[in-house]
Formats: sequence, C-alpha cells, structure tokens
Amino acid sequence: MKKVDVTPAEWEIMRVLWANGEARSADIIRIFQEKRHWKPTTTKTLLSRLVDKNCVGTIQEGNRYRYRPLVTELDVWRSVTNELFTFVCDKDRASRIAQMIEAYPLSEEDLALIYQSLERAEGRKVSQVECHCFKGQCRCHLA
Repeated sequence: MKKVDVTPAEWEIMRVLWANGEARSADIIRIFQEKRHWKPTTTKTLLSRLVDKNCVGTIQEGNRYRYRPLVTELDVWRSVTNELFTFVCDKDRASRIAQMIEAYPLSEEDLALIYQSLERAEGRKVSQVECHCFKGQCRCHLA
C-alpha cells in the first residue's frame, strides 16, 4: 500500500472534500475561516500541498478552482493506521484495538459492524502472533 502522508490540518480539508465530493476554493476557505479562523492564504497553502501530494485534483473554472479528492478516506485511514501500528509490538495490536473500541461510544450498528469484522477475522486467525520488534523494543525480548 502506498503511504499517504497528510497533516492534521490537511486531513480536515480532505474531510470536507470527501463529504462533498468536490468543492470550490471559496467554499473551502469560508468553511475554515468560520471553523478554524484560518486566513485564506493558510487554506490555499494547504490545498496546494494536497495537490502536490497527489491527494487532491483541481478543475479550473476561469480564475477559480474546484478541488476533488484523488484518494479515498479509507486509503488515507489505512495508511495512517498502518503507520501507527508500526510503533506497536505485533503482539500488542489487539489490545490497542480493544482500547480504541472501549474509548468511544458505539451504536448498535457500530457494534454489528465490529462483530462482522471479528467473524471475518476468525477465518484468518493464527495460533500465535509473532513479535517482529528489535531486541529491547518491547517486553517480548526482555526475558
């Protein structure tokens, strides 16, 4: 999977584009002036960076632009979570996932989705998760 590297501020802009499919620069600027009190140049700079990263495409309309996402929210989410889990021992990943589940309110629909994922994971289970950390990076190698 290709790593998609977006900053928290860029992620906020991407959320607007994912929610709307595309948006005019003026609309994006207005949203973030109201929400974050960003100056127009801040939003334009972030949009430009997202274009440079091939996360966002542009459609020119005269001297104005419309922006549209070139990457899906799921692709970015997978990239971010894959990177996050490189900082955790493979043997600790399940407990980190459980902590995330316990940290947020969940609806019946949310729980049904999680149960379905667990049922699919049942078919891929292994007898033991192997540690791939360097010696001294986790508790597995301390004994």
